[in-house]
Amino acid sequence: MRIGRRKIILLVSVFLLMANMKYVLSKELVYPYTKQDRDPFAPLINKNGLILIYEEVDAKGLALKGIVYADGESLAIINDEVLRIGDKIGLYEIIEIEEKKVVLKKDKEISTLKLEEE
Repeated sequence: MRIGRRKIILLVSVFLLMANMKYVLSKELVYPYTKQDRDPFAPLINKNGLILIYEEVDAKGLALKGIVYADGESLAIINDEVLRIGDKIGLYEIIEIEEKKVVLKKDKEISTLKLEEE
């Protein structure tokens, strides 16, 4: 009895899918927030449908790589992400973008990232 090529591909695909499902289901989902940490009014997904679970990032782990400074709307490039005032990176919110620095706020903690001169 000869099995067709399409049937073999289908069987292998189903096997790989089942193996992947077993791996995914065996992983434990760790929700990074406790009841006290998360603002209940903050969305869990953005407008594009991406999940907004912020990683715990220390200010020392943030690298300011560039600034596009304009009076109307300035942009900062932090850890390869392009951000505006009001955007968040980790749990830090960008509150000010100047020509050579960016000011971040996490709870009551204020941090400043300075653009390194080359």
